[in-house]
Amino acid sequence: NGALAGLVAITADPLSPSALGAALIGAIGGLIVVAAIVTLDKLKLDDPVGAISVHGVVGIWGVLAVPLNNGDASFGAQLIGIVGIFGWVFIASLV
Repeated sequence: NGALAGLVAITADPLSPSALGAALIGAIGGLIVVAAIVTLDKLKLDDPVGAISVHGVVGIWGVLAVPLNNGDASFGAQLIGIVGIFGWVFIASLV
């Protein structure tokens, strides 16, 4: 899951970061997924394939990492995007 998490993390903005920046964002994503899996297990939330950990939690990290490398992106806009994505997924899951 660590390698997949790295790919998910950098997918939010694959063009702006340097190779080192992309590797760092991916490596942090790999560390985050381990903590997310452990946390979800402790909370007794069923995530047998780690989809929430990889795509949800690390996806949020990837979106929040965009302003670190892209001067045109703002942290506030990224937070609004995360809230919008969460709302869409929550409502779609209820249907």
